[in-house]
Amino acid sequence: MNNKFVELLKKVQSYYDFFKNDEFIVKDSYPILFFGNYERYFSSKLKIITVGINPSGKEFYEKGQRKLKRFSKINSFVSLEYLEVLKKYFDIESRDPYSFWFDNFEKVLNGIKSSYYNKKEYPYTALHTDLFTPLATDPTWSYLSEETQQRLIEQGIPLWHELIKILKPNIIICSFAERYLDEIQFKIKEKWTKFYTIKKTKDGQDRKKLYIIKKAEININGSSLYVFWGNQRDMPFGNISDENKIDIGKLIAKEVGDMENKLCFVQFIHPGVEPTPDRDGYISWNRNDHKRKFIKLKGSYVDEKGSKVEDKELIFWGEWEPQSEAIKINNPKKDEQHPMYIYEPYYNLAEINNKSNSGGCEGNGYQNTDPFVFGDRFIYSICKQRSKRGPTQIRYLEKGSVILFGSRLNNKFVVDTVFVVGNYIDYKCTEDGLEELKDNLIKRYSLSENYIEKYFEISLYRFMDSLKSGNEKDKNYRLYIGATYEDKHECMFSYFPCQPYKKDTQGFVRPNVNLKGKITQELKQGIKLPSCNNIDEVRKYWNKVTRQIINKGLNLGIISIHKEGAHYGCIDEKGHSQAVFGAQ
Repeated sequence: MNNKFVELLKKVQSYYDFFKNDEFIVKDSYPILFFGNYERYFSSKLKIITVGINPSGKEFYEKGQRKLKRFSKINSFVSLEYLEVLKKYFDIESRDPYSFWFDNFEKVLNGIKSSYYNKKEYPYTALHTDLFTPLATDPTWSYLSEETQQRLIEQGIPLWHELIKILKPNIIICSFAERYLDEIQFKIKEKWTKFYTIKKTKDGQDRKKLYIIKKAEININGSSLYVFWGNQRDMPFGNISDENKIDIGKLIAKEVGDMENKLCFVQFIHPGVEPTPDRDGYISWNRNDHKRKFIKLKGSYVDEKGSKVEDKELIFWGEWEPQSEAIKINNPKKDEQHPMYIYEPYYNLAEINNKSNSGGCEGNGYQNTDPFVFGDRFIYSICKQRSKRGPTQIRYLEKGSVILFGSRLNNKFVVDTVFVVGNYIDYKCTEDGLEELKDNLIKRYSLSENYIEKYFEISLYRFMDSLKSGNEKDKNYRLYIGATYEDKHECMFSYFPCQPYKKDTQGFVRPNVNLKGKITQELKQGIKLPSCNNIDEVRKYWNKVTRQIINKGLNLGIISIHKEGAHYGCIDEKGHSQAVFGAQ
C-alpha cells in the first residue's frame, strides 16, 4: 500500500468508529471503500469506476438472517487483510456477489469491453464505489432523515473524492438520482450535456418520458476524463433493457476510444498534387484540398554513407499550407511527377485573421499542415485519426510504429515523409485542451516555446478554427512526436527524402517504394495499417524503405540541432525562410 492509501484507510477507520454504534448502521457491518480486484484494475489500460450512493445491507445479511453473507469479519481496516476482502468480492468461486444489483452496471461495462469479473473476453477491469458513504444503512438511503443523510455525507463525500484521486480512472459511470450530480466536486471542464437518448421501452413502445444519458468532462489531478450518468430506478440504469445498457457501453467506448495501441507499419495516402501560384512569385494560404509543395529550406541531412551534413539548403517534397514565395523552375520537365515551382515557405497571420474561416480538414478553411517537419521535431497530430464512426486505429499507434506519408502518382505509391513514432501525447481539441497540450510539449519534451507557438499557429489553431461549427469539436486526438537522428527509436529516425539545392535544378521525382505484404501500389486514398509482431520487424521494413530511397540518389532530410544551438528548417513569420526559430 502506498502512503496515500494508508492515510485514506485510517480516515475510513475513524469514520466507521464514529458511526458504528448508531442505530441506522447495519449491525456488524463495516465500510466498503470499493468493490473489486484493484490489482487487475490498476493494470488495465482503460480504468473504469462505477458509482452508486452507498452499499446495501444485503452485502452483509439477507432478510431474516443474521449470518455474515459476503464479507468476513475484519478487525482493522488499515490492513492488507481488509483490501484482500474487497479485492475478492467478485470472485464467484469464493464469494456470492450481489449480482442482481451489480449486473445492471455490468451490462454497460461489457459494452466497453470491461467487467467487474475476471473474464478473458473483457480486457479491462472495473471497480465500484459509492459517492455518499461507504457504510450500509438500515433503513436504505432514501428512507433516512435529511439530518442523518447530511451527517453521513459530510465526511463520506470527501472520502470518495480522495479515493478517486488515488484510483485515477479514465472513465466514471454513475447511476443515481440526477440531483446528486452536484455532489461530484471535481472541477468540471465541460458542463453536463445529453450524450444518448433512449426513446423506446423494454417492450418496444414509445416512452412517455425519454431516458437520457448525460456526460461531462472533469479534471482530476490535472488530467481530464469523462463522467457518464444515467438515472436509477430501483436498480442502476433501471427501466431500460439489457440491450440498451450494452449499447450505452459501446457508445461510451467510441467516445473515449477503447482501441489497444498497436505496433504498425503504416501506408498513409494524402493528396499529392502540386499547387499553382495565385500570381507571379506568390501563393496564398491554402483554403482548398491539401497539396504537396516542392520546398527549399535550410536544414541538415544524412547522406548515403550515413554521415550527417549540416547547414545546407535542401529541396524536398512536403506539405506547407501557409503562404510561400513561388519560383518557377527553368525548363521544367513537364510530367506529373517533377515539380514546376520551388516554394520558399513563410506565414503571415495578418493576411488571414480578418477573414472568416469555415470548413474542416477537407473544407474551405485555412488548411492545417500535418505532418509538420519544420522544427525541433516532426509532428503528426490530426489527419485521419477519426472517422464518422469514431477514432481510427491510427489514433492508437504504439511507440516505434512507422508512418509512410505519400501519394499515388502514375499508379505508384510515392513517399514524401517517413515518420517514426518516438512518443505521443493524447489531447482534446478544445481551447483548454490545446493549452494543456502546449504546456506538456514545452515542459515534458523540452521543445522550444518559440517553435511550439509557431507550430500551433500554423497547424493546430487552424484545425481548431475549422471546428467552430462543432462537427468534430471536443474530440480526442493524439499528437505523435517523431524520433530524431539524435534521439533514435531502436536505431530508427524520421526523415524526408531530399537533395542539396543546386542552381537551375529541375527537382526530383518522389521515390516509389515497395514492400511486399505491407505496401500496395493500388491504394488511392485512406490508410493501410498492417500490424507488426515486434520492433525488429518494424526496423527491418524501415531499413528496406530507407535503402530504396537512398538507392534512388536521395538523401535523408532531418531536423537537427546545429552545433551552435540553432534549429534548422524553420520559418520566419515575416516572409522569408531562415535557419533559426531560436536557440534553446
